[in-house]
Amino acid sequence: MLGKRKGAVELMEYIFMVLLIVVIIIILILFLTGWQFTQLKAEQQRVKSDQTLALLKAISTSPMLTNSMGLFDYFKLEAAQLTDICKVYEPVWGKWSANITIIGGKSWLLCPRTGNFTSYITPANVWLPTAFVTKYGWHGRTELAVMEVRLYD
Repeated sequence: MLGKRKGAVELMEYIFMVLLIVVIIIILILFLTGWQFTQLKAEQQRVKSDQTLALLKAISTSPMLTNSMGLFDYFKLEAAQLTDICKVYEPVWGKWSANITIIGGKSWLLCPRTGNFTSYITPANVWLPTAFVTKYGWHGRTELAVMEVRLYD
C-alpha cells in the first residue's frame, strides 16, 4: 500500500513540475511578444522622425523657397503661401505643414492642417527685401526666424 502512495506522490510531483515548466514557457512567450511590440513601436517612431527630418531638409534647401545664398526668400515665401505648394511635396511626404516665423515679426504658414503629427523646430534665416547701401555696395537684410515642420499621421 505504501508503494502505491509513494508512486502516486512521485507522479503528482512530476505533473506539478511539468505544469510549472509549461507556465514558465507561456510567461516567457508573453514577455517576448510584448517586448517585440515595444520594439516595433520604437522603430515606427524612429522612421517617422527620420521622415520628418528629411522633410525639414527638403524644405529648407528647396529652390522654391530659398534664394541662391540658402536663405528663405521673403518673396518666395509670400508666393508659396498664395499658391498650393502642398501638391509639390505631398506625393513624396504625405500630409505635411510648415510654419516659418520671423522672431517678433511676420509668419508664413504653408499647408495648414490639423491632426496628430511629428514636428521639428529649427532656427532659420529669412532674407527681406528691405536693404541698406554702404560704400561696399547693396546689402540685403537677413532676419532670424524659427521654422517648424510637421508630418501628419
